[in-house]
Amino acid sequence: MFTYIHTFMLGNIYLTSFLKSIIDNDDLIYSLGIPKIIFYQLFI
Repeated sequence: MFTYIHTFMLGNIYLTSFLKSIIDNDDLIYSLGIPKIIFYQLFI
């Protein structure tokens, strides 16, 4: 059970940092064709 929670927390941190890196990377967002304002509204 502890291992499950630990893995979940690590996954959550990884996902958060992954989303942050996408948000910080303007080129990636524009290459995906997603306006930044819409992108923020999706995840915040």
